[in-house]
Amino acid sequence: MFGLLSAAFLTSVFYHAPDGNYFTICGFKNLTGLPCPGCGLAHSFCALAKGHILSAFEYNALGPVLFIISVALWMRAAFTLFQREDIALQFARVMDRLRLGKVLMAGFILFGAARIIYLLVSHPAILNEGYLARSLSVLHH
Repeated sequence: MFGLLSAAFLTSVFYHAPDGNYFTICGFKNLTGLPCPGCGLAHSFCALAKGHILSAFEYNALGPVLFIISVALWMRAAFTLFQREDIALQFARVMDRLRLGKVLMAGFILFGAARIIYLLVSHPAILNEGYLARSLSVLHH
């Protein structure tokens, strides 16, 4: 855990995520043209690592929250790695008490649904951008 989170944080500091139209590995977005709840998280982390807080929220509103939780998990893993189990246990207790896993999952579901509804209402043509829509339009012509 410590190594993976360290790599994610270092990547966020040194990687400059592209703006505008860029290649995405998100299967949901490629298929439907709509962003999944996780779309924009890498951009958000990169913006946060460079001190661009407002941009981080624009890329994904949950990005800064997930970043803070990731920092807490990284600290817990570091205390475990350096044999400070007492402090690591305190982190675990706080996370359990706050039910962070369940709250984060509910937040992602609600955020994802709200973002999709907003995009469908404000930009209905977005449905034409996905692979599924392009494939169906080829079949009808």
